[in-house]
Amino acid sequence: NTAERREAILGILRQGSEPVSASELARRMKVSRQVVVGDVARGIDPIAPGVQLLLFYAEAFRRFFQ
Repeated sequence: NTAERREAILGILRQGSEPVSASELARRMKVSRQVVVGDVARGIDPIAPGVQLLLFYAEAFRRFFQ
């Protein structure tokens, strides 16, 4: 389910001390890289795709270090 996958992705990002690529997230989730990018894109306001993943990581790290 998409919501569960998004939560799992966020969990992975929270646990790590370094950024995780969309390709690595896709491998761990057993989905395509494009599915991960789409999940991230739908979780953030529609802006440039390259920035979306960066903002997703930034939000994950912000929550991690709170």
